[in-house]
Amino acid sequence: RLDERMLLSCYDSNKNLVFVFRTLDRRFDLYMPSQNTLYHGSVFDLEDSPEIESHLKPMDLYRALKPGMFDPKHTEVDASSDVRISLNVFGNKDGEPYLSRKAYVMPVGDVAGELFFDAEGQTLTEIQRHDFEEVKESVGSFKSIYFPKKITIVSPSTGKNTAIFFTKVKPLDTIDTFEFLLRVPKGTKEVSLKE
Repeated sequence: RLDERMLLSCYDSNKNLVFVFRTLDRRFDLYMPSQNTLYHGSVFDLEDSPEIESHLKPMDLYRALKPGMFDPKHTEVDASSDVRISLNVFGNKDGEPYLSRKAYVMPVGDVAGELFFDAEGQTLTEIQRHDFEEVKESVGSFKSIYFPKKITIVSPSTGKNTAIFFTKVKPLDTIDTFEFLLRVPKGTKEVSLKE
């Protein structure tokens, strides 16, 4: 799911803008009004981005919104039932394989939950997707998509939890460029992350 676009505007309970996150295939923009800063780069720059001061790591946000692909050569089925399939995804560090990710896949094809681990086996991030809703739209070869109305992100390293609730989801087969314009106030600081 790398080659798709998404525009997410996030507001707090007082309807104040918290952030705007836009992906254009593999490129991203993250506007943080509290810092008056716009970050941009490749999604692969997000893995280690200490420049971004936030309890929610941008890579965790990206992973939560767009579950990544599994390389079948490095994935094995851990458990299977009519409700979900548990997959172990392995990474490689210094020639040694290690469990880098655990994913729980639903029969409709979406990912209900994921755990990400470092090479030492410590949990980096836990992502849970809840209240999936079928959105009946003809998008490409799909007659409908399943989208979670709530996503929770747990970051053990920061001790912070984040819940994202979706109030409006609109799948688009073709995207008008004007729908994806990102308007930021004059004087906003721009930071380009380097791979």
